[in-house]
Order: sequence, then C-alpha cells, then structure tokens
Amino acid sequence: MSALTIGSLIDLSFTGGTYGIYVVTGYIVKKHSTMFKLNRYVLMIIGLICLFLLILFQYWTYEAGADRNLQYNVWYNNALLFISAFSTFLFFVKGVYKKNIKYITWMSRVSFGIFLIHYLFIDSLSSILPIANHFLKTCIIFITTLSLCNIFMILIEKNHKIARMITYK
Repeated sequence: MSALTIGSLIDLSFTGGTYGIYVVTGYIVKKHSTMFKLNRYVLMIIGLICLFLLILFQYWTYEAGADRNLQYNVWYNNALLFISAFSTFLFFVKGVYKKNIKYITWMSRVSFGIFLIHYLFIDSLSSILPIANHFLKTCIIFITTLSLCNIFMILIEKNHKIARMITYK
C-alpha cells in the first residue's frame, strides 16, 4: 500500500506565502467589513465549527494517519484554519468588542514576535511532555505556548530597542 501525501498544490511564495494572503485578506476585511452581511454571531459559530473540524482533522492525522503512514501538520495553508481566522477577525471588526480590548490590541501588536518564537516552545514542549493522549497533549501545549509567548513578549517589551524591531510600536 502506498503512502498518502497531503500538501498544498499552489505555490504562493512570491506573494509572501500563505502568511501574505492572511495579511492582505485582513486588510481587505478591515477596509470593507460592511460588505460582509453575516451576523457577528453567525461568523463566530462558523469560526468555531471550522476550528473544531480542524482539531478533529489534526487529531485524525495523528491517530489514524500514523497507522497509514499519513503525516500532516496543520499549517497556514489549511482552509479550515483560514476560514476560522477569517470569521473570528470579521467578528471582532464588525462589532465593538470592549471587553479585554487592551489585551486584544496588545496581542495584535506583538503577534509578529509571537510568530517568531512560538515554534521554539512547541518543539521543546512536545519533546518533554510525557503525555500519550495527543488531544490532551495538544491542549496543554497550546495553553502553555500561549502563556510562555505572552511572558516572553512582556519581557521583550521592556527593552525598547528590541521591541521596536519586532512589535508594532
């Protein structure tokens, strides 16, 4: 039996890659958010459903895919991740979300720094956590990585020279 390979068929490297698509889409959504007629809460439900399906898909590739020599890690070119991110972003753009707005603003400002360091934490944690259940391990790694990235970026912001290079200040 041959191995099944899942991958992107489109090469978008000249446009900044898939990350560039996210940035351009975010800009378009921010500028033209009124043309999207969906209710904010419908958008959030779409985003949560896609996130749930994405988690199930990733879990399936870990569990069932290992037996079939199928190896795939969710990356930014996954349509479910894109739809989830798009819906969540549009949810926040369409409404005035005042609760925790300072944290959301801060997260958006330091997102590039988090992007640069998050994989270091994921890689380190996944090799030292002695948990066999992939779903539980993924949840723990997500929460711990987000927390460690936040702490790291708070420390980075203390040094204004470094902070200017990797945050949007």
